[in-house]
Amino acid sequence: MAPTLNRINGLKADRKDSNPMAPAFMVSAPGKVIVFGEHSVVYGRAAIAAAISLRSYLHVTTLSKSKRTITLRFPDIGFVHTWNIDDLPWAMFQKPGKKKSYYDLVTELDPDLVDALEPHISAVSPDSPEELRKVHERSASAFLYLFLSLGSKSFPACLYTLRSTIPIGAGLGSSASISVCLSAALLLQVRTLAGPHPDQPSEEARLQVERINRWAFVSEMCIHGNPSGIDNTVATQGKAVFFQRTDYDKPPPSAPSGTSPSCPSCWSTPSRPSRRPSRSPRSAPSTRPTRTSSAPSWTPWVR
Repeated sequence: MAPTLNRINGLKADRKDSNPMAPAFMVSAPGKVIVFGEHSVVYGRAAIAAAISLRSYLHVTTLSKSKRTITLRFPDIGFVHTWNIDDLPWAMFQKPGKKKSYYDLVTELDPDLVDALEPHISAVSPDSPEELRKVHERSASAFLYLFLSLGSKSFPACLYTLRSTIPIGAGLGSSASISVCLSAALLLQVRTLAGPHPDQPSEEARLQVERINRWAFVSEMCIHGNPSGIDNTVATQGKAVFFQRTDYDKPPPSAPSGTSPSCPSCWSTPSRPSRRPSRSPRSAPSTRPTRTSSAPSWTPWVR
């Protein structure tokens, strides 16, 4: 993995010398296609999956220090909601035995923490149709669970804007791509990711990718309940991976596939949403072909 770090719009990070707010940044992650073993992977069977060229993007803007709010915007599904940071259930998330560190392995959601978030999730999109509201609530649940698990009450006010080119409900890993974006962005904000950069040791890069993947899996649990882990693993690592999970008390194991093509491949996108059981939203996917990506997976830009 050799993610790239790019400046955008010609703005320099050293502007923070005259501006107390952190610079805006953006992360992205790809979707996926399962080449073999799509349905059996949840039963512990082996599967091979590959990243595709379609991606999700999360742009994070730090707001004025006088503000005490976080806003999640997802224009592609008509979602926007703002929460007051001080009103969130920090006391519950920071109780002994509940508080998690960024390096902790979380293999199941804590029912008490889920219940504590319920009032803040139920307030989302009250006037939207029921099916769309459920999509919004799952998005809010994934975001807030990670935000309170990784952040603190002193967290700065921020605007989080999600955009995605991945068709929703087509089996191309749209929710996992978003989960990786949320995980990477929040880990960057709490300064537990040091890169990527050209001189980064391979072991450090591997640990950081694993960290992103673990918290993306937590987000996937908020959305799907009992995910296999293959979608977020591909969205985090990129390229092609061999995946098999038999022990849910351990991190999702995977290894780069030695048989993945070295040149781009073409996969046709289904003309209608997947019929496999899922809690993910449904919408008509794009009909254009989707290419597998040999590029690095999660990628940050800072401006």
